[in-house]
Amino acid sequence: GVCEIQNLTHFYNDYTLLTDTFQQNTETGDCEPGADESGTWSKDGNVYTITSNGNEQSATPEFNDDNNKFTVAQEFEGQLATVTFSRQ
Repeated sequence: GVCEIQNLTHFYNDYTLLTDTFQQNTETGDCEPGADESGTWSKDGNVYTITSNGNEQSATPEFNDDNNKFTVAQEFEGQLATVTFSRQ
């Protein structure tokens, strides 16, 4: 659903990650916090791989803003979208 776009993923230096998820309330339609998802990330050359909940996804990100942001193409609800991740 539309709430997944609000998910916030934290990448840690020990190659783990934690995603704060959001899901849609079926009664109100509002986005609410869901269950946290943990996983790992790795880097091989310019290819980064994320593994979470048994799913693996690889991408070659484009870094910008002095390496504080990276952008990848990602499928979202059957459509290809450009997603930007920002260092917090």
